[in-house]
Amino acid sequence: MKVLVTGAAAHLARPLLPHLLALPGIEQVTGIDLHPSGFSHPRYRERRLDILDPATQALAAEHDALIHLAFVVMRSRLGRRARDRAWMRHINVHGSLSLFQAAATAAVPRVIHLSSASVYGAWPDHPPRLAENTPLRGIPGFAYAEDKIAVERGVAELAARHPATRFVVLRPHVILGRHAQPYLKRLLTAPVSARLPEPPPKIQCVWEDDVAQAVCLALQRAVSGPFNLAADPPVTLMELRRHLGRRGLALPLPWLSVLHRLAWHLTPRVEDPGWLRGAAHSLVLDCRRAAEELGWRPRLDPFACAREALQG
Repeated sequence: MKVLVTGAAAHLARPLLPHLLALPGIEQVTGIDLHPSGFSHPRYRERRLDILDPATQALAAEHDALIHLAFVVMRSRLGRRARDRAWMRHINVHGSLSLFQAAATAAVPRVIHLSSASVYGAWPDHPPRLAENTPLRGIPGFAYAEDKIAVERGVAELAARHPATRFVVLRPHVILGRHAQPYLKRLLTAPVSARLPEPPPKIQCVWEDDVAQAVCLALQRAVSGPFNLAADPPVTLMELRRHLGRRGLALPLPWLSVLHRLAWHLTPRVEDPGWLRGAAHSLVLDCRRAAEELGWRPRLDPFACAREALQG
């Protein structure tokens, strides 16, 4: 099997690429990114390409599976273009769906898209656990979630029109590990945190290697559709911080939200306020489908995920 991986220099690609090449039957893995991944292996090759490049779409047709990780996640890395919403959406939505269309047209057997639990949003009327059939209603104005939802809707349409291609959508909760997004690590260690309402909202996270394992299982099993990925037990952000020995000053969430939004308007180095607004209510996933159909079970609980994140 020949596998194409977009976003080969992304945070999740670092644990994923070794897992992929350790699978039996993997003949070759091709990585696509604008930046070098720093990874090497006799059966791995790398191309410096944008997902919007027609050459990337042509490459997809030459492979047996496409694993799509490429996505603009953290806007602070974009500099002045962090405010260019149309440009960001063009890359995330148009780029992703154009690539998926090329793969489906070529009847590539398997397409795996890394989505996010953020597609559900965090709302007070959510049930205790969210299954994959929960309506997608991300936080309004949260660009990352809006783009993930738009891509998922496009995937559903493509899957209906191209039954020869199995589309798998993975919805991990917050991904932690040694290669986690720096912003997520700062939430665990910052000297200032949010004082949340009582009872404090529950969240989950998932270890990066466990997400990589889910990708590999989705590549090997005859499955399609969405799969939630998260580790139990649900915890509060304060519980994770206390476990790590990090307390700091706790400001009321409305105050912190105002300060965050002000900083976001003043400098492109601050992340989207949607990340913080998502902490106002619980977001807990039901992962039974991943257990039953993928055979996936997380190996690390949230506390171990947080410890692992600070090792990087």
